[in-house]
Amino acid sequence: MTGKYDPSDGWSLEGKTVQISGAGGGNGRSLSLAFAAAGACVTGCALEQDELDETARLIEKVAAAAGRRAEHYLKVCDITDEEGMRRFAAEVVDRFGAIDVLIANAAVTDIDHHRIVDLPTDVWQRVVHVNLTGTFITLKAVLPHMMAKRRGNVIAITSLLGQKGYGRANDGPYCASKFGIEGLIEVAADEYREYGLNINTLWPTGRVDTGFFAHWSDEERKQLDPPNVLNDGALFLASLAPGTLTGQSIDGDRFREDAAYREALMRKAAHAEGG
Repeated sequence: MTGKYDPSDGWSLEGKTVQISGAGGGNGRSLSLAFAAAGACVTGCALEQDELDETARLIEKVAAAAGRRAEHYLKVCDITDEEGMRRFAAEVVDRFGAIDVLIANAAVTDIDHHRIVDLPTDVWQRVVHVNLTGTFITLKAVLPHMMAKRRGNVIAITSLLGQKGYGRANDGPYCASKFGIEGLIEVAADEYREYGLNINTLWPTGRVDTGFFAHWSDEERKQLDPPNVLNDGALFLASLAPGTLTGQSIDGDRFREDAAYREALMRKAAHAEGG
């Protein structure tokens, strides 16, 4: 297979409900549009209403281009607010019947890239709290709904900097939080395997043009990868049949560019589905 992953090769996304944190821009907005184009109902959260309004406008544009009516529900919500995230998940289920796919994407970083000895403790705490604790809270809010249905695909967006051997100077809290998410997802995959849930991580190998680099010049940002580098891998992981591929850490760039890598993952999932 070459080119974009076709959800028709797996569990169809038509009419499925996806919840995406950090949907107001960057990876989250790009993923929102990719899922809207695939026929999914897109729900998501972010901190800024104007960013969500723009995502909603673009979702409607994508849906119209495909001859569909846009289905979406975007809400201002903080992923570190446990009660708020619980309410948001319940609202999505009440409106659409289920959360079929969860993409835990929202994250922050230390823009000033301090060395450890110079790193303000409050910066460390904020990055780890948003990225790692926020992912934990997001899982805690959504997993019970998936358990009740005995199906669901969870994708946590991590980073090359969250992989063993790729820790990088001046990115201590970001690396630590993304390493932590990789471990948390391994635990979740093991705990909820019996419910048929597929719980995996997905990450880019390069620097992606997100809000992390908003302080760069336009010329500098041309060197960054576009946010859509994760779309193909996310569509694949979201379209898995229940209980077929879990506890995996997927290189999004390799999935997009390396046919052998992509096809090996697809064979593994197909073998599990066939029993």
